[in-house]
Amino acid sequence: MLEESAIAVEGQLEPVFDGTLPSGAGPGLVAWHVFAAATGASAADIIVGEGADIVFIPPERVAGLDLTPSAAMLLPTFLGSALHSRLAAEAGRG
Repeated sequence: MLEESAIAVEGQLEPVFDGTLPSGAGPGLVAWHVFAAATGASAADIIVGEGADIVFIPPERVAGLDLTPSAAMLLPTFLGSALHSRLAAEAGRG
């Protein structure tokens, strides 16, 4: 997080997913290790030094996004989970 967005993770990282999912760049599988944490950061706190833009998206907008196959599998499950609800409440967004 710190390297890609300049946002430091201050809380506990919670495991979300650990396994293989379809590659978004052709045939095959990619190993994914996905974690989540509560944050009070806002869009103004994000600094992208290289690569694509990084933004916060409200959960209700995720369904309309053009996501990679793996993200399309992971995000709806996570956003509907008790873990997401708890982390959002901790961050004051729930």
